[in-house]
Amino acid sequence: MGLFRKAALTVARGLGLTDRQFVQWFGGEPSHSGESVTVDTALTLDAVWACTRLVSQTIATLPLPLYERDEQGRSRVAPQHPLYRVLHDRPNAEMTAVEFWQALFACKLLWGNGYAEIVRGAGDRVVALIPMRPDRVQVTRETDGSLTYRHTYQGQTQVLAEDQVLHLKGFSLDGQMGMSAVAAGRHSLGMAMGAERTAGTIFKNGMRPSGVLTAPSYLTDPQRAEARKYVEKFEGARNTGRVPLLEGGWKFESLTLPPDDAQLLETRGFNVEVICRWFGVLPVMIGHMDKATAWGTGLEQMNLWFLTYTLRSHLKAAEQAIWTKCLSPVEQRRFFAEFNVEGLMRADSKGRSELYRSEVTNALATPNEIRARENRPPLPGGDQLFMQGAMLPIDKLGQAPAGADAGAAPAQMERNRAGGALDDRPFLFPQLEALRDIVERLRTKAYRPGQARDERGRWTSGFARALAAVGLGGKPVRATLGKVRRPGAIRALTGVDVSGFSFTITNQGLAHVHKKRPGLLARPGDHATLREVVLRPDRVLAGSPSRANGQPRILIEKTVQGVRYAFVGEVQAAKRRIEMVTIWD
Repeated sequence: MGLFRKAALTVARGLGLTDRQFVQWFGGEPSHSGESVTVDTALTLDAVWACTRLVSQTIATLPLPLYERDEQGRSRVAPQHPLYRVLHDRPNAEMTAVEFWQALFACKLLWGNGYAEIVRGAGDRVVALIPMRPDRVQVTRETDGSLTYRHTYQGQTQVLAEDQVLHLKGFSLDGQMGMSAVAAGRHSLGMAMGAERTAGTIFKNGMRPSGVLTAPSYLTDPQRAEARKYVEKFEGARNTGRVPLLEGGWKFESLTLPPDDAQLLETRGFNVEVICRWFGVLPVMIGHMDKATAWGTGLEQMNLWFLTYTLRSHLKAAEQAIWTKCLSPVEQRRFFAEFNVEGLMRADSKGRSELYRSEVTNALATPNEIRARENRPPLPGGDQLFMQGAMLPIDKLGQAPAGADAGAAPAQMERNRAGGALDDRPFLFPQLEALRDIVERLRTKAYRPGQARDERGRWTSGFARALAAVGLGGKPVRATLGKVRRPGAIRALTGVDVSGFSFTITNQGLAHVHKKRPGLLARPGDHATLREVVLRPDRVLAGSPSRANGQPRILIEKTVQGVRYAFVGEVQAAKRRIEMVTIWD
């Protein structure tokens, strides 16, 4: 009695006598079948083992990076944060990330709760996460409303505060403790365990030959020995199909499986489906193929179902628990953890190729982002967004642009005549966008500033060389940004009535901007930023007159997506336009 008393005190040190965990330690949860249902006995069922292993290992193999959110709401990976390595690489000195998350989610599936001690270092930063078995943890609510976690292991009891434990809760009715699938489903699991025990007893004690030979009368010992020697010629798989010759009134009677035993086999198969319901897993995903298949086109939809209805609740609960317990209130404004489920959503090569093509052509992802998903190195110029620009209104289909010559080269259509004006149609802004893209590629590959000479032997920049290469050298090519919408403010500063004037930009202005700020106007979509600056300014200020021609100038300021832009425009009253001289951020 002394040894038993000492063992009981050691176990009950962290448990109350009314605690349900005490029942699980001594005899397990009661079930209708009379079987003792505990986590350990439930894991002897292949369906429970397979469901737990499938969910926990699938989640454990998903990458769990830490992200940082900027002021514009865009997210990027934050490997510089100490918590990144703990979540993504190594939670503690003894475990890898896969081993840790597999153990934590397995505990959550079986006990309804997963616990991990949060170890903090300098600056209250999380430096390690150490898992704790739920059957060794007791959770109590103190008088001040806080939770206390008592972890008992090897005779030692550790008392942890609420902010020292990462607690993953399963399905719950009170939001404080998760419900154990093993405890709640004890009757179903007990019935499955009883069916397994019955089947094992049949194979252990049952006598179930395939048939019997019936003799016409009682045999003597020599006759029995001779009969056994004769029957051995037809036994075994090698002799299957041989037809024995029965003489003297001998008969062979075949034995079939009794209906009760056949129903036992059906019951065992049905128990697999019942257990899968408790864990939210499709039976086919653990190898139960009686009514479904895991091959063909249904595989992708099955993975989507598994992610949506089974894994999503586990993933979101873990992400929010990490955000709440592992980040300070200040860090919670910028940082968050999120599982990367891209691997589960990956389709076949053809479907993946179509998805990538759609994302790139619709400016949803850059080429280098797509290459990163395929674990390929980035390429120069692959960090820009691209947009398919060939779309037209349906009533414009089949119409050629005004002044376009079918036999003329694109460079000739937009080229200025020597000393003259533009060709028949003005230079449109989308073509300036394409020009900037060409210039950017030429600048990084062939046209380096300060290393090229023009036809007169003068040093020229890469931008000017590129303009000449596409036939846009010489006089400025001008594009209209839009009509002036605040003429009163400009008139008050310059004394010029600019009603009906237009804002314009030239290739020389672009060259100046590109020289001062190489990346400012080199991205698709910057034309929308320019229009936003000049047409909806925050304020208009007076500028100094131009030293070259004495034209009055204005200064426009505008904040777009957190970036402050300043625009200098030259008011040309005779030409009824305000021409952009420069812009900077």
